[in-house]
Amino acid sequence: MDLIIDGNYILKKNVFTLNREKLLYGLLFDVLEKNIKKFKSWYSFDNIYFVSDYKKSWRIKIKDDYKKRIKKDDNIDWEFVFVTFSEFKDSLKNNPKTYVLEGSFIEGDDWIKYLIDKNKKLNKPSLIISSDKDLTQLLETQGSFISFMLTDT
Repeated sequence: MDLIIDGNYILKKNVFTLNREKLLYGLLFDVLEKNIKKFKSWYSFDNIYFVSDYKKSWRIKIKDDYKKRIKKDDNIDWEFVFVTFSEFKDSLKNNPKTYVLEGSFIEGDDWIKYLIDKNKKLNKPSLIISSDKDLTQLLETQGSFISFMLTDT
């Protein structure tokens, strides 16, 4: 079984919580790291994929209001957040069987769909960590197993 982590979900969940508690600057990297360790402890996964959007989505270039409905907080130092997130993703590359997937023309949910489709062909289950409701369409019984998604971790 593969573990597929929606990095955007994990980042935003932690950023808003840490910022509310005034702990963002001291703990963001460490909390992200602890999340990954917790997920890894659940099972001996074949592969772990950490997917995220690239800095600027190609969809934003096509459609100005793309993702405008997403909650933003002007009290958060987003430059700090994204620098820390980049450093965190770089640190993951040193872990065996852990892959960071992002690209300038592929969003995180596109990577997730690709990985689920690939695993379906291999008759291999996947565990997805995400809150993206669009991804639920990928969840289905596949032969003798089910791919499933956790949203509140």
